[in-house]
Amino acid sequence: MKSIKRKIVGISGILIVGMLILMYQPWEMNVEKERPSIWLGSDGGSNGARTSHAPIRINSDSEYMALMVELGDTISNLEIDASGAGAGIYIGNVSMGVIIERCTITGASGNNGAFSWNAGIVVYNSPNAVIRNNTINNGDYGIYVENSNNAVISNNIVQNTNTCGIYVKNTGNLNLDHNKATNCNSGISITGSDNANIDNNEISNNNVVGLQIESSDNVNIENNTVKGNKDGIVVKSSNNNVITSNEITNNANYGIDINGGESNVISDNHVTGNKIGIHITNSNTNVVEENDSIDNTQYDIYSDTKTNTIKNNNAKKVYTPKTENKNSPGFEFLFVAVAVGIITIYIGFRNDKSRMFR
Repeated sequence: MKSIKRKIVGISGILIVGMLILMYQPWEMNVEKERPSIWLGSDGGSNGARTSHAPIRINSDSEYMALMVELGDTISNLEIDASGAGAGIYIGNVSMGVIIERCTITGASGNNGAFSWNAGIVVYNSPNAVIRNNTINNGDYGIYVENSNNAVISNNIVQNTNTCGIYVKNTGNLNLDHNKATNCNSGISITGSDNANIDNNEISNNNVVGLQIESSDNVNIENNTVKGNKDGIVVKSSNNNVITSNEITNNANYGIDINGGESNVISDNHVTGNKIGIHITNSNTNVVEENDSIDNTQYDIYSDTKTNTIKNNNAKKVYTPKTENKNSPGFEFLFVAVAVGIITIYIGFRNDKSRMFR
């Protein structure tokens, strides 16, 4: 009887030890790994390589959800020939924050009804969109964004477009950074879009204007390189903007042009090799200070309005009706020096004449 009890105790001990060992062994869980952002069947699409895809048309949340079943969480790593399609990727009326990244789109053209924007990427009435790391060639527009607040447009390359490289309309709280817009008709154009940040973009060799801001207030334009365009940075009918720390060189006409704006601040820019470095017309209470605006062919700084403050700039060829502005030696000091010289000569002559008749 004792031997049977010992056997039972021994077997129980073995079972307990075995259970403890199993409990502490690492288990291989059968959990589905995170899918790549492109999942297009058996043709080898992955994060690393572009996958050829037809132009995309999305005009509602439900259509976007259906597309996500095909593509994953983002629209990415696609190669799209948009010839005759009107747009490479069109996203309209989507509320859930679209991400478009690492796509290559060429040749947007043609008439396709509501989608005939002739643009590589169109985002319309879709807030919180992110457009990043795409390459777009040809078409009328590279990237076209309208009525889509809180958009982020970052690290895209846009070139050889007929109308504009990146065009943004009626889109508040825009962040547009580290893009390249080259060899377009216009590089980047922002209209009706307040509270934007435009920084660290390279905008070069565009036919009409590098960067244009129109009817947009509280825009910060900083650390951009704008070179070789017809006009560099143009601000029209826009107020309370800051243009600072930009490199603006070798534009055929204006480096910076302010037309019809108030309370804009232009500071700490390097502006050289343009026809007119900083040009201000029909604009009041703007501040131009601490700029290095030199070696421009006609004027380094030109202002036709008395209410602007122009001071402490490194600029020689300065035209302004407000002669008390304080810049490095320029026209103002020359005029004052000549006037003082004439007065000195006149006083000296009068003094000599008075002594003659004593």
